[in-house]
Amino acid sequence: MPLETTPAAPPATPPRSAAIAAALETFRGSVQPRSGNGKTGPMVTTYSAPATCPVTCPLYGAPRPDGRADKFAPCYAAAGFYTRTAWNRLADPGNGLSWADYLAAVRAANGPRVRVNVAGDLPHLPGGDIIAPAVLELARASSRDGTRVAFGYTHHARTPRNLRVIRAAAAHGLTVNVSTDGAADAFATMSAHPGVPVVATMPADMPAVVRDPAGTGRRIVQCPATRKGSGVTCDTCGGGVPLCARPARDYAVGFPVHGTQHKRAALAIAMITAAAAGVTP
Repeated sequence: MPLETTPAAPPATPPRSAAIAAALETFRGSVQPRSGNGKTGPMVTTYSAPATCPVTCPLYGAPRPDGRADKFAPCYAAAGFYTRTAWNRLADPGNGLSWADYLAAVRAANGPRVRVNVAGDLPHLPGGDIIAPAVLELARASSRDGTRVAFGYTHHARTPRNLRVIRAAAAHGLTVNVSTDGAADAFATMSAHPGVPVVATMPADMPAVVRDPAGTGRRIVQCPATRKGSGVTCDTCGGGVPLCARPARDYAVGFPVHGTQHKRAALAIAMITAAAAGVTP
């Protein structure tokens, strides 16, 4: 008669602190103390490696084994040659700054405004949870403890936990805008999560203001820097406090699709909007 054996126990889930340490150990970022990007203007900007982006992002594209951004993805950061080149350098563990050095460089960079993550997203755990302690560290470093303007964006899932982290970041000086896909998604997000700053990827021909057809009074205002001939940059937007750096605003900011893959981005938004409405595009 064969001996009975006890089934092997499943591997233990590492403590959350250990999981956080492991995630931050692989982080790579960069800081530009004075950006040469014509759209942002000469402000402090940062990049985080492509691995910080959530695979649930509809603009993410197909993941690559080497960790680099897919140039055929609808994401503008992946499609633009110079942005993608700078971003992809961070996919190599030998390049870029560690988390601690990144925070130090962000804080040390002189300038009244900081745009966090021209490309990339917030550090997160494998399950998709944004790492709260890390984001609060980033909020304090980028805003210099609330003494300068700092803002960024996230396409991470809008879970209750992630939204709490976003609200906490705002309280510590970093406005993290929730990225949505199309007007319907933006209005639904504003309705479901009042007080959370929202931005939306919009069709290339979006008007200056898009109003909620449901008559709620909610609206999407086109990013001033994307208006043809405006001469506005992120650095000059809003008289020094960009629209995206205002966490308590009562409107979303809209970004018309652009870049070499703008048609793919527009198609992705159309499919998301159609799926939400229960129709086939």
